Amino acid sequence: MTRPLRTPAMSNQRGSSLVEFAVLLPLLLILVFGAIDLGRAIQFNNILVNMSREGANLAARTQISPQAIIDALNHTAAPIAMETDGMIYLTRITGTKLNPACTTNCVVEARVRAQYRATVGGAISSRIYTCPGWSGATCSVPNPLPEIEWDMALKDAEEVWVAEVACNYAPVTGFALIGKRQLYSRTVL
Repeated sequence: MTRPLRTPAMSNQRGSSLVEFAVLLPLLLILVFGAIDLGRAIQFNNILVNMSREGANLAARTQISPQAIIDALNHTAAPIAMETDGMIYLTRITGTKLNPACTTNCVVEARVRAQYRATVGGAISSRIYTCPGWSGATCSVPNPLPEIEWDMALKDAEEVWVAEVACNYAPVTGFALIGKRQLYSRTVL
């Protein structure tokens, strides 16, 4: 049995394939790790959206205490480490007539009636209302109730619950997303 002889042209082809692979490998790694980071960010965002929806739903439709709702949401957040990287706020907002004697075309202001937050979590502020003083996980809302900028029209005495869930997302590789990002979801019910 005779073996084919290697020619110098065959050796050059093998060497050029290695050079091409070495040139393309960083680009392929950037694409793979970028897809991994982007996929994790989408997964984390979906988890936050579901948490805010469930939090607002439970707050508006049940008699469960806000702190129990927040604790339950924190336990469903895996793989997000809400204890260190996230925060949950539940805020109750009431529509109040500016002039109590008004009967038609009344101006209704949005006022914060109560706000609750997780007892553990990162230093992430609420985007709806900044509480002037916390007593544990409950906001000490001043009297008269503070008015807030609100993008929804409320009727007099109408109450809504707002669930805000946020986390600081740090990419694993940093190829697709550079630096920390804050992911945020808000649901009004």
